[in-house]
Amino acid sequence: MNYTNILEFLEISALKCPDKIAFKDGGNNTLSFFELLENSKKIGSALASYIASGAVAVYMKKSCFALSAMLGSVQAGCFYSVIEPSLPSVRKRAMCEILNPSAIICDDELFTEAILEFQNVKVLKISEILEFQINDNALKSIRERHISTNPLYCNFTSGSTGTPKGVLISHASVIDFIPIFCATLGLESGDIFANQASFDFDVSVKDIYSTLFLAASCLLIPREYFTNATDLMDFVESASVFVWAVSALVFLSVMKAFGYKKPNLRKIIYSGEMMPAKHILRLRSHLENTEFINVYGPTEITCNATYHSLCEDDFESGLDIIGKTFANRCVFLIDENDELIKESGQIGQICVSGICVALGYLGGDNSAFCADRLGQRYYKTGDLGFFDENGLLHFKGRKDHQIKRMGHRIELSEIEKIAHNLSGVEMVCAIFENDRLSVYFSGSDKKDEFSEFLRQNLPFYMLPNRLIYVENMPINKNGKIDRNALKGL
Repeated sequence: MNYTNILEFLEISALKCPDKIAFKDGGNNTLSFFELLENSKKIGSALASYIASGAVAVYMKKSCFALSAMLGSVQAGCFYSVIEPSLPSVRKRAMCEILNPSAIICDDELFTEAILEFQNVKVLKISEILEFQINDNALKSIRERHISTNPLYCNFTSGSTGTPKGVLISHASVIDFIPIFCATLGLESGDIFANQASFDFDVSVKDIYSTLFLAASCLLIPREYFTNATDLMDFVESASVFVWAVSALVFLSVMKAFGYKKPNLRKIIYSGEMMPAKHILRLRSHLENTEFINVYGPTEITCNATYHSLCEDDFESGLDIIGKTFANRCVFLIDENDELIKESGQIGQICVSGICVALGYLGGDNSAFCADRLGQRYYKTGDLGFFDENGLLHFKGRKDHQIKRMGHRIELSEIEKIAHNLSGVEMVCAIFENDRLSVYFSGSDKKDEFSEFLRQNLPFYMLPNRLIYVENMPINKNGKIDRNALKGL
Protein backbone atom coordinates (compact mmCIF):
# COMPACT_ATOMS: atom_id res chain seq x y z
CA MET A 1 0.00 0.00 0.00
CA ASN A 2 1.20 3.51 -0.80
CA TYR A 3 0.81 5.44 2.44
CA THR A 4 0.91 9.22 2.45
CA ASN A 5 -0.12 9.98 6.06
CA ILE A 6 1.11 8.22 9.19
CA LEU A 7 -2.49 8.11 10.47
CA GLU A 8 -3.17 5.41 7.89
CA PHE A 9 -1.15 3.00 10.06
CA LEU A 10 -3.61 3.60 12.89
CA GLU A 11 -6.72 3.60 10.71
CA ILE A 12 -5.92 0.25 9.10
CA SER A 13 -5.11 -1.38 12.46
CA ALA A 14 -8.30 0.05 13.98
CA LEU A 15 -10.24 -1.48 11.11
CA LYS A 16 -8.56 -4.90 11.42
CA CYS A 17 -8.66 -5.24 15.21
CA PRO A 18 -10.58 -2.35 16.78
CA ASP A 19 -10.80 -3.86 20.28
CA LYS A 20 -7.19 -5.00 20.60
CA ILE A 21 -5.26 -3.14 23.31
CA ALA A 22 -2.64 -1.06 21.54
CA PHE A 23 -1.08 0.82 24.46
CA LYS A 24 -0.98 0.54 28.25
CA ASP A 25 0.72 3.07 30.52
CA GLY A 26 1.96 3.09 34.10
CA GLY A 27 -1.30 4.49 35.38
CA ASN A 28 -3.09 1.37 34.12
CA ASN A 29 -4.73 3.38 31.37
CA THR A 30 -5.24 1.39 28.18
CA LEU A 31 -6.19 2.30 24.63
CA SER A 32 -7.56 -0.02 21.98
CA PHE A 33 -6.80 0.87 18.39
CA PHE A 34 -10.37 2.12 17.96
CA GLU A 35 -10.21 4.23 21.14
CA LEU A 36 -6.90 5.75 20.08
CA LEU A 37 -8.34 6.63 16.68
CA GLU A 38 -11.42 8.21 18.27
CA ASN A 39 -9.30 10.17 20.75
CA SER A 40 -7.09 11.47 17.97
CA LYS A 41 -10.13 12.60 15.98
CA LYS A 42 -11.62 14.42 18.98
CA ILE A 43 -8.36 16.23 19.70
CA GLY A 44 -7.81 16.94 16.00
CA SER A 45 -11.30 18.41 15.72
CA ALA A 46 -10.71 20.59 18.78
CA LEU A 47 -7.37 21.84 17.48
CA ALA A 48 -8.83 22.52 14.03
CA SER A 49 -11.38 24.83 15.65
CA TYR A 50 -8.62 26.84 17.36
CA ILE A 51 -5.69 26.87 14.94
CA ALA A 52 -5.02 26.46 11.22
CA SER A 53 -1.65 24.69 11.08
CA GLY A 54 1.90 24.71 12.43
CA ALA A 55 3.37 23.15 15.54
CA VAL A 56 1.60 21.78 18.60
CA ALA A 57 3.65 21.37 21.75
CA VAL A 58 2.67 18.39 23.91
CA TYR A 59 3.56 19.29 27.50
CA MET A 60 2.67 15.98 29.12
CA LYS A 61 4.17 13.05 30.94
CA LYS A 62 4.47 9.83 28.95
CA SER A 63 1.02 8.24 28.90
CA CYS A 64 -1.84 7.05 26.71
CA PHE A 65 -3.21 10.60 26.91
CA ALA A 66 0.05 12.10 25.60
CA LEU A 67 0.01 9.66 22.69
CA SER A 68 -3.56 10.70 21.90
CA ALA A 69 -2.46 14.34 21.89
CA MET A 70 0.43 13.63 19.53
CA LEU A 71 -1.77 11.85 16.99
CA GLY A 72 -4.56 14.38 17.50
CA SER A 73 -2.12 17.09 16.45
CA VAL A 74 -1.52 15.15 13.23
CA GLN A 75 -5.28 14.85 12.65
CA ALA A 76 -5.42 18.64 12.77
CA GLY A 77 -2.82 18.92 10.00
CA CYS A 78 -0.13 20.04 12.44
CA PHE A 79 3.13 18.52 13.58
CA TYR A 80 3.84 17.77 17.22
CA SER A 81 6.79 18.28 19.52
CA VAL A 82 6.90 16.76 23.00
CA ILE A 83 8.34 19.01 25.69
CA GLU A 84 9.27 16.89 28.69
CA PRO A 85 7.90 18.58 31.87
CA SER A 86 10.93 17.55 33.97
CA LEU A 87 13.37 19.61 31.87
CA PRO A 88 14.82 22.84 33.33
CA SER A 89 12.65 25.90 32.71
CA VAL A 90 15.31 27.68 30.68
CA ARG A 91 15.51 24.77 28.25
CA LYS A 92 11.74 24.37 27.96
CA ARG A 93 11.34 28.04 27.16
CA ALA A 94 14.15 27.92 24.59
CA MET A 95 12.47 24.97 22.88
CA CYS A 96 9.13 26.74 22.84
CA GLU A 97 10.69 29.88 21.39
CA ILE A 98 12.26 27.88 18.56
CA LEU A 99 9.10 25.84 17.99
CA ASN A 100 6.72 28.82 18.08
CA PRO A 101 3.72 26.52 18.60
CA SER A 102 0.18 27.43 17.66
CA ALA A 103 -1.04 25.68 20.81
CA ILE A 104 0.18 23.67 23.80
CA ILE A 105 -1.64 20.59 25.10
CA CYS A 106 -0.94 19.72 28.73
CA ASP A 107 -1.90 17.31 31.46
CA ASP A 108 -4.60 18.86 33.65
CA GLU A 109 -2.28 19.02 36.67
CA LEU A 110 0.33 20.89 34.60
CA PHE A 111 -2.07 23.59 33.35
CA THR A 112 -1.03 26.35 35.78
CA GLU A 113 2.63 25.51 35.30
CA ALA A 114 2.25 25.58 31.51
CA ILE A 115 0.55 28.99 31.62
CA LEU A 116 3.50 30.37 33.59
CA GLU A 117 6.19 28.64 31.51
CA PHE A 118 4.80 29.41 28.06
CA GLN A 119 3.29 32.86 28.06
CA ASN A 120 1.39 34.19 25.03
CA VAL A 121 0.68 30.66 23.73
CA LYS A 122 -2.76 29.04 23.87
CA VAL A 123 -2.71 26.22 26.46
CA LEU A 124 -5.31 23.46 26.30
CA LYS A 125 -6.14 20.85 28.95
CA ILE A 126 -6.17 17.30 27.62
CA SER A 127 -9.37 16.43 29.51
CA GLU A 128 -11.28 19.27 27.90
CA ILE A 129 -10.28 18.67 24.29
CA LEU A 130 -10.98 14.93 24.68
CA GLU A 131 -14.63 15.94 25.23
CA PHE A 132 -14.80 17.69 21.86
CA GLN A 133 -17.21 16.39 19.24
CA ILE A 134 -15.59 14.84 16.18
CA ASN A 135 -15.91 17.07 13.11
CA ASP A 136 -15.58 14.62 10.22
CA ASN A 137 -15.94 17.31 7.57
CA ALA A 138 -13.10 19.40 9.01
CA LEU A 139 -10.81 16.35 9.35
CA LYS A 140 -11.64 15.23 5.80
CA SER A 141 -10.79 18.67 4.44
CA ILE A 142 -7.47 18.67 6.30
CA ARG A 143 -6.60 15.22 4.96
CA GLU A 144 -7.34 16.26 1.36
CA ARG A 145 -4.75 19.03 1.62
CA HIS A 146 -2.08 16.75 3.10
CA ILE A 147 1.11 15.72 1.28
CA SER A 148 3.58 13.12 2.55
CA THR A 149 6.46 15.58 2.87
CA ASN A 150 4.59 17.57 5.53
CA PRO A 151 6.36 17.55 8.90
CA LEU A 152 5.18 14.93 11.40
CA TYR A 153 7.21 15.71 14.53
CA CYS A 154 10.07 17.80 15.85
CA ASN A 155 12.52 16.27 18.33
CA PHE A 156 15.04 18.51 20.04
CA THR A 157 18.65 17.39 20.28
CA SER A 158 20.83 18.19 23.27
CA GLY A 159 23.03 20.52 21.24
CA SER A 160 26.74 20.66 22.05
CA THR A 161 26.57 24.47 22.31
CA GLY A 162 23.78 24.32 24.86
CA THR A 163 21.23 25.70 22.38
CA PRO A 164 18.60 23.08 21.48
CA LYS A 165 18.07 22.22 17.82
CA GLY A 166 14.71 20.96 16.60
CA VAL A 167 15.02 18.08 14.13
CA LEU A 168 12.03 18.20 11.79
CA ILE A 169 10.94 14.80 10.42
CA SER A 170 8.31 14.28 7.70
CA HIS A 171 5.49 11.76 7.39
CA ALA A 172 7.26 10.31 4.35
CA SER A 173 10.42 9.52 6.32
CA VAL A 174 8.60 7.55 9.02
CA ILE A 175 6.26 5.89 6.50
CA ASP A 176 9.32 4.75 4.56
CA PHE A 177 11.27 3.49 7.58
CA ILE A 178 8.82 1.66 9.83
CA PRO A 179 7.71 -1.12 7.42
CA ILE A 180 11.35 -1.73 6.48
CA PHE A 181 12.40 -1.74 10.15
CA CYS A 182 9.68 -4.25 11.08
CA ALA A 183 10.24 -6.57 8.10
CA THR A 184 14.03 -6.53 8.31
CA LEU A 185 14.18 -7.28 12.04
CA GLY A 186 11.32 -9.78 12.02
CA LEU A 187 8.83 -7.87 14.18
CA GLU A 188 5.26 -9.21 14.25
CA SER A 189 1.70 -8.29 15.15
CA GLY A 190 1.85 -10.63 18.16
CA ASP A 191 4.76 -8.72 19.67
CA ILE A 192 4.50 -6.62 22.80
CA PHE A 193 6.92 -3.70 22.80
CA ALA A 194 8.22 -2.30 26.08
CA ASN A 195 8.69 1.41 25.42
CA GLN A 196 11.68 2.65 27.44
CA ALA A 197 12.37 5.99 25.76
CA SER A 198 10.58 9.23 26.48
CA PHE A 199 8.35 10.57 23.73
CA ASP A 200 10.78 13.43 23.00
CA PHE A 201 13.47 10.91 21.98
CA ASP A 202 13.39 9.21 18.58
CA VAL A 203 13.84 5.68 19.97
CA SER A 204 10.18 5.95 20.99
CA VAL A 205 9.23 6.53 17.33
CA LYS A 206 10.07 2.88 16.64
CA ASP A 207 7.89 1.66 19.52
CA ILE A 208 4.91 3.85 18.68
CA TYR A 209 4.74 3.51 14.93
CA SER A 210 5.78 -0.15 14.78
CA THR A 211 2.86 -0.84 17.14
CA LEU A 212 0.49 1.11 14.89
CA PHE A 213 1.81 -0.44 11.67
CA LEU A 214 1.82 -4.05 12.89
CA ALA A 215 -1.31 -3.81 15.07
CA ALA A 216 0.93 -5.00 17.89
CA SER A 217 0.83 -3.86 21.54
CA CYS A 218 3.05 -1.56 23.56
CA LEU A 219 3.73 -0.99 27.27
CA LEU A 220 4.62 2.64 28.10
CA ILE A 221 7.12 2.30 30.95
CA PRO A 222 6.97 5.14 33.51
CA ARG A 223 10.22 7.04 33.83
CA GLU A 224 10.44 6.46 37.59
CA TYR A 225 10.58 2.68 37.09
CA PHE A 226 14.19 3.09 35.97
CA THR A 227 15.13 3.66 39.59
CA ASN A 228 13.31 0.54 40.78
CA ALA A 229 14.20 -2.68 38.99
CA THR A 230 11.46 -4.69 40.74
CA ASP A 231 8.64 -2.41 39.57
CA LEU A 232 10.20 -2.26 36.12
CA MET A 233 10.44 -6.02 35.64
CA ASP A 234 6.92 -6.58 36.97
CA PHE A 235 5.59 -4.06 34.44
CA VAL A 236 7.40 -5.54 31.40
CA GLU A 237 6.85 -9.20 32.29
CA SER A 238 4.71 -9.81 29.18
CA ALA A 239 7.01 -7.96 26.73
CA SER A 240 8.59 -9.72 23.76
CA VAL A 241 10.64 -6.85 22.26
CA PHE A 242 12.86 -4.21 23.85
CA VAL A 243 13.87 -1.28 21.63
CA TRP A 244 16.08 0.44 24.20
CA ALA A 245 18.99 2.81 24.65
CA VAL A 246 22.22 1.20 25.82
CA SER A 247 22.15 3.06 29.16
CA ALA A 248 18.78 1.49 30.04
CA LEU A 249 20.11 -2.00 29.34
CA VAL A 250 23.18 -1.21 31.46
CA PHE A 251 20.77 -0.35 34.28
CA LEU A 252 19.20 -3.82 33.99
CA SER A 253 22.67 -5.35 34.11
CA VAL A 254 23.90 -3.32 37.07
CA MET A 255 20.70 -3.99 39.03
CA LYS A 256 20.78 -7.70 38.08
CA ALA A 257 17.15 -7.27 37.08
CA PHE A 258 16.87 -10.56 35.16
CA GLY A 259 17.89 -12.41 38.30
CA TYR A 260 14.56 -11.29 39.75
CA LYS A 261 12.34 -11.86 36.74
CA LYS A 262 12.88 -12.23 33.01
CA PRO A 263 10.27 -11.75 30.31
CA ASN A 264 10.16 -14.11 27.36
CA LEU A 265 12.04 -11.69 25.13
CA ARG A 266 12.40 -12.51 21.44
CA LYS A 267 14.55 -9.51 20.61
CA ILE A 268 16.57 -6.76 22.25
CA ILE A 269 17.22 -3.94 19.78
CA TYR A 270 19.66 -1.42 21.20
CA SER A 271 21.25 1.84 20.06
CA GLY A 272 22.77 5.14 21.13
CA GLU A 273 26.24 4.11 22.28
CA MET A 274 28.59 1.14 22.09
CA MET A 275 27.41 -1.62 24.43
CA PRO A 276 30.03 -2.53 27.08
CA ALA A 277 30.99 -6.19 26.72
CA LYS A 278 30.61 -7.04 30.41
CA HIS A 279 27.01 -5.84 30.46
CA ILE A 280 25.81 -7.52 27.28
CA LEU A 281 27.45 -10.79 28.39
CA ARG A 282 25.67 -10.51 31.74
CA LEU A 283 22.35 -9.93 29.99
CA ARG A 284 22.87 -12.77 27.55
CA SER A 285 23.62 -15.20 30.39
CA HIS A 286 19.97 -14.76 31.44
CA LEU A 287 18.53 -14.53 27.92
CA GLU A 288 19.98 -17.44 25.95
CA ASN A 289 17.13 -17.46 23.42
CA THR A 290 16.98 -13.70 22.83
CA GLU A 291 18.32 -12.13 19.64
CA PHE A 292 20.46 -9.05 20.28
CA ILE A 293 20.43 -6.47 17.46
CA ASN A 294 22.61 -3.36 17.33
CA VAL A 295 21.05 -0.54 15.28
CA TYR A 296 22.70 2.76 14.42
CA GLY A 297 21.54 6.18 13.34
CA PRO A 298 21.10 9.74 14.61
CA THR A 299 17.76 11.50 14.93
CA GLU A 300 18.45 13.43 11.74
CA ILE A 301 18.07 10.33 9.52
CA THR A 302 14.80 9.08 11.06
CA CYS A 303 15.88 6.60 13.70
CA ASN A 304 18.30 4.12 12.10
CA ALA A 305 20.45 3.63 9.03
CA THR A 306 22.10 0.26 9.78
CA TYR A 307 21.54 -2.92 11.77
CA HIS A 308 23.53 -5.95 12.94
CA SER A 309 22.25 -9.12 14.60
CA LEU A 310 24.98 -10.34 16.94
CA CYS A 311 26.44 -13.80 16.37
CA GLU A 312 28.34 -15.77 19.03
CA ASP A 313 31.74 -14.15 18.45
CA ASP A 314 30.34 -10.61 18.36
CA PHE A 315 29.53 -10.53 22.07
CA GLU A 316 33.19 -10.12 22.91
CA SER A 317 34.91 -8.89 19.75
CA GLY A 318 32.23 -7.44 17.46
CA LEU A 319 30.34 -4.90 19.54
CA ASP A 320 31.56 -2.09 17.28
CA ILE A 321 29.80 -3.65 14.25
CA ILE A 322 26.77 -1.61 13.22
CA GLY A 323 26.36 -3.70 10.13
CA LYS A 324 24.27 -3.57 7.01
CA THR A 325 22.25 -0.69 5.61
CA PHE A 326 18.47 -0.74 5.91
CA ALA A 327 16.73 -0.76 2.52
CA ASN A 328 16.03 2.50 0.69
CA ARG A 329 18.81 4.49 2.31
CA CYS A 330 22.45 4.91 1.38
CA VAL A 331 25.30 4.92 3.91
CA PHE A 332 28.75 6.06 2.80
CA LEU A 333 31.98 7.50 4.19
CA ILE A 334 33.81 10.71 3.35
CA ASP A 335 37.29 11.91 4.26
CA GLU A 336 38.31 15.29 5.68
CA ASN A 337 38.07 16.79 2.18
CA ASP A 338 34.52 15.48 1.68
CA GLU A 339 35.79 12.96 -0.85
CA LEU A 340 34.12 9.54 -1.02
CA ILE A 341 36.05 6.70 0.66
CA LYS A 342 35.89 3.44 -1.29
CA GLU A 343 38.59 1.30 0.37
CA SER A 344 37.68 -1.15 3.12
CA GLY A 345 39.32 -0.48 6.46
CA GLN A 346 39.72 3.26 5.92
CA ILE A 347 38.05 5.38 8.58
CA GLY A 348 35.83 8.25 7.52
CA GLN A 349 32.79 10.28 8.53
CA ILE A 350 29.51 8.37 8.21
CA CYS A 351 26.98 10.02 5.89
CA VAL A 352 23.41 8.97 5.08
CA SER A 353 21.17 9.86 2.15
CA GLY A 354 17.60 8.97 1.18
CA ILE A 355 14.04 9.87 2.01
CA CYS A 356 15.04 9.25 5.63
CA VAL A 357 16.96 12.54 5.87
CA ALA A 358 15.23 15.12 8.05
CA LEU A 359 13.67 18.24 6.60
CA GLY A 360 16.28 20.17 8.60
CA TYR A 361 16.73 21.96 11.92
CA LEU A 362 14.42 24.52 13.43
CA GLY A 363 16.56 27.18 15.05
CA GLY A 364 19.87 25.61 14.12
CA ASP A 365 22.75 25.58 11.66
CA ASN A 366 21.75 23.34 8.73
CA SER A 367 25.25 22.99 7.28
CA ALA A 368 25.36 19.26 8.14
CA PHE A 369 22.58 18.73 5.56
CA CYS A 370 24.30 18.68 2.19
CA ALA A 371 23.64 17.83 -1.44
CA ASP A 372 25.81 15.90 -3.87
CA ARG A 373 26.46 16.85 -7.50
CA LEU A 374 23.10 15.38 -8.55
CA GLY A 375 21.22 17.27 -5.86
CA GLN A 376 20.67 14.21 -3.62
CA ARG A 377 20.42 15.38 0.00
CA TYR A 378 22.57 13.68 2.60
CA TYR A 379 23.43 14.19 6.26
CA LYS A 380 26.90 14.30 7.78
CA THR A 381 26.51 12.45 11.08
CA GLY A 382 29.74 13.52 12.75
CA ASP A 383 30.34 9.83 13.55
CA LEU A 384 33.38 7.89 12.36
CA GLY A 385 33.38 4.39 10.94
CA PHE A 386 34.88 2.00 8.41
CA PHE A 387 33.64 -0.83 6.20
CA ASP A 388 35.33 -4.20 6.65
CA GLU A 389 36.12 -6.66 3.86
CA ASN A 390 32.62 -8.16 4.22
CA GLY A 391 30.94 -4.80 3.70
CA LEU A 392 29.89 -4.42 7.35
CA LEU A 393 30.10 -0.96 8.87
CA HIS A 394 32.04 -0.55 12.14
CA PHE A 395 31.54 2.38 14.52
CA LYS A 396 34.70 4.24 15.60
CA GLY A 397 33.28 6.98 17.79
CA ARG A 398 32.45 10.64 17.35
CA LYS A 399 34.49 12.88 15.12
CA ASP A 400 34.56 15.44 17.94
CA HIS A 401 35.72 12.75 20.41
CA GLN A 402 38.88 12.10 18.43
CA ILE A 403 41.77 13.99 20.00
CA LYS A 404 45.45 14.66 19.38
CA ARG A 405 47.61 14.17 22.49
CA MET A 406 51.39 13.86 22.83
CA GLY A 407 51.60 13.56 19.06
CA HIS A 408 49.16 10.64 18.93
CA ARG A 409 45.63 10.52 17.55
CA ILE A 410 43.33 8.98 20.18
CA GLU A 411 39.73 7.79 20.14
CA LEU A 412 38.18 8.49 23.56
CA SER A 413 35.93 5.49 23.02
CA GLU A 414 39.01 3.24 23.00
CA ILE A 415 39.92 4.40 26.51
CA GLU A 416 36.36 3.76 27.66
CA LYS A 417 36.33 0.30 26.10
CA ILE A 418 39.51 -0.75 27.94
CA ALA A 419 38.35 0.77 31.23
CA HIS A 420 35.14 -1.29 31.12
CA ASN A 421 37.22 -4.46 31.38
CA LEU A 422 38.02 -3.88 35.04
CA SER A 423 35.72 -5.86 37.29
CA GLY A 424 33.49 -3.60 39.36
CA VAL A 425 33.53 -0.66 36.96
CA GLU A 426 30.02 -0.19 35.58
CA MET A 427 30.02 2.99 33.46
CA VAL A 428 32.90 5.05 32.05
CA CYS A 429 33.24 8.36 30.22
CA ALA A 430 36.48 9.93 28.95
CA ILE A 431 36.53 13.69 28.35
CA PHE A 432 39.32 15.84 26.91
CA GLU A 433 39.07 19.52 27.82
CA ASN A 434 41.66 22.28 28.17
CA ASP A 435 44.44 19.81 27.32
CA ARG A 436 43.44 17.59 30.26
CA LEU A 437 42.16 14.05 29.86
CA SER A 438 39.65 13.06 32.54
CA VAL A 439 38.06 9.64 33.05
CA TYR A 440 34.81 9.48 35.04
CA PHE A 441 33.63 6.11 36.33
CA SER A 442 30.87 4.56 38.43
CA GLY A 443 30.52 1.22 40.21
CA SER A 444 33.58 0.37 42.27
CA ASP A 445 35.12 3.43 43.95
CA LYS A 446 38.61 1.89 44.24
CA LYS A 447 40.47 4.66 42.44
CA ASP A 448 43.96 3.27 43.12
CA GLU A 449 43.05 -0.12 41.69
CA PHE A 450 41.49 1.52 38.64
CA SER A 451 44.54 3.73 38.11
CA GLU A 452 46.90 0.75 38.21
CA PHE A 453 44.68 -1.18 35.79
CA LEU A 454 44.81 1.67 33.27
CA ARG A 455 48.60 1.94 33.60
CA GLN A 456 48.89 -1.75 32.77
CA ASN A 457 46.49 -1.67 29.83
CA LEU A 458 46.92 1.71 28.13
CA PRO A 459 49.91 3.33 26.43
CA PHE A 460 51.34 6.32 28.29
CA TYR A 461 49.78 8.86 25.93
CA MET A 462 46.28 7.55 26.71
CA LEU A 463 46.60 7.69 30.50
CA PRO A 464 44.26 10.26 32.08
CA ASN A 465 45.31 13.29 34.07
CA ARG A 466 42.36 12.74 36.41
CA LEU A 467 40.23 9.85 37.58
CA ILE A 468 36.89 10.95 39.03
CA TYR A 469 34.49 8.57 40.77
CA VAL A 470 30.77 9.40 40.43
CA GLU A 471 28.18 7.47 42.36
CA ASN A 472 25.53 7.88 39.66
CA MET A 473 26.59 8.60 36.09
CA PRO A 474 24.43 11.46 34.72
CA ILE A 475 22.25 10.47 31.76
CA ASN A 476 20.77 12.97 29.33
CA LYS A 477 17.25 12.81 27.92
CA ASN A 478 18.46 10.75 24.94
CA GLY A 479 19.69 7.97 27.20
CA LYS A 480 23.38 8.77 26.74
CA ILE A 481 25.98 9.78 29.31
CA ASP A 482 25.63 13.53 29.85
CA ARG A 483 29.13 14.80 29.09
CA ASN A 484 28.26 18.43 29.78
CA ALA A 485 27.05 17.54 33.28
CA LEU A 486 30.31 15.69 33.97
CA LYS A 487 32.40 18.68 32.91
CA GLY A 488 30.90 20.61 35.79
CA LEU A 489 32.09 18.12 38.41
